[in-house]
Amino acid sequence: MTPAPVRKHGRSVFGQLTAASILIAVIAVAVLFTATTITIQRQTRLSLSATVSTDLAGLIDIYATAGRDELLRRVGDRQDVVSLEGRRSHYMVADGHGRPLAGDMRRWPPLNAALSEEGFVTLSDGTAVYAQGAKLAPDLQLLVAREYDRDRASFMVLSGVFLAVGAAIVGAVALAAWMTARHLAQRMNAVNAALGAAADGR
Repeated sequence: MTPAPVRKHGRSVFGQLTAASILIAVIAVAVLFTATTITIQRQTRLSLSATVSTDLAGLIDIYATAGRDELLRRVGDRQDVVSLEGRRSHYMVADGHGRPLAGDMRRWPPLNAALSEEGFVTLSDGTAVYAQGAKLAPDLQLLVAREYDRDRASFMVLSGVFLAVGAAIVGAVALAAWMTARHLAQRMNAVNAALGAAADGR
């Protein structure tokens, strides 16, 4: 009668160890997923910023060397160019009050052109873009934007694969911990039985 509480306590301890192993695996996968997500989002933002800034700088140079009329013409030409990165371009040349003069965007987003602000915004038709504005003259400002739907799609695919692999890892850890705990519990029960038999003189 004496070994029974010991066996119950042993099973409880091994159950706690199994649960702890699963919890540690879940936390490790969650931390790794969070770090990976932050890194990918940061790199995507840096890539978008570099692309938009380069395009903006080229148009500013055109304005500085050839003037306003040439800028308006070149903006129209660039709308027809397909980006090699799969990020569709959007442009807007506006007056000092944000009224459009050229480009395919009809409303100036909440970005301060005088400060060359940049960031993620939504166009009037609901398209999500990364944009940057610039003040070219008191009555002239320029906005360059790039879509990033492919970046988001790639991120969703990567997240799905990561979570599937993470779930498999957690499952493997849970199975290994359960089998190990079960084996150790059986050995402890055998030791308890032997000690009980010795105590009874058997």
